[in-house]
Amino acid sequence: MTNILLDGGLGQELVRRSGRPPTPLWATQVMLDRPELVQAIHDDFFTAGAEI
Repeated sequence: MTNILLDGGLGQELVRRSGRPPTPLWATQVMLDRPELVQAIHDDFFTAGAEI
């Protein structure tokens, strides 16, 4: 049996690392204001062994 996890919790990690409370367009705003944060989270998932 193989388990495949398709979501590494990107949204929650964006909220945690951005230090901002979620708003209706919070994910879009973080990606516009802090694209390096999105990259860093993906890098950390990869380093932890995530596969796509």
